[in-house]
Amino acid sequence: MSFNLSQLPVDQRAAIQQHRQCCFENYQQQLQLEAQVAVEAAWEFSRLLAARGEKKAGWRDWVCQQLIELDDPRLVAKLKQRLNGYMRGAGQSTQPA
Repeated sequence: MSFNLSQLPVDQRAAIQQHRQCCFENYQQQLQLEAQVAVEAAWEFSRLLAARGEKKAGWRDWVCQQLIELDDPRLVAKLKQRLNGYMRGAGQSTQPA
């Protein structure tokens, strides 16, 4: 549905513009947050993989413990997704965490 904002009263146009600006700012903040989580997930992923040789057979349990200790559910979900993809690609079980 499309309509001409110039036909609305000034106060109603201002309210619509303010709401649109608020929505856009929220969208921008979400993008920044997602980018931040992606960077943190990449760092954590490389840290977890680097410890694989050191932990050997106990690596999977150690990774589970590390995921439990993280407090950001978005980060944990992103890491689980990357770890599961890695494990499937390595021919391992699909559930490291």
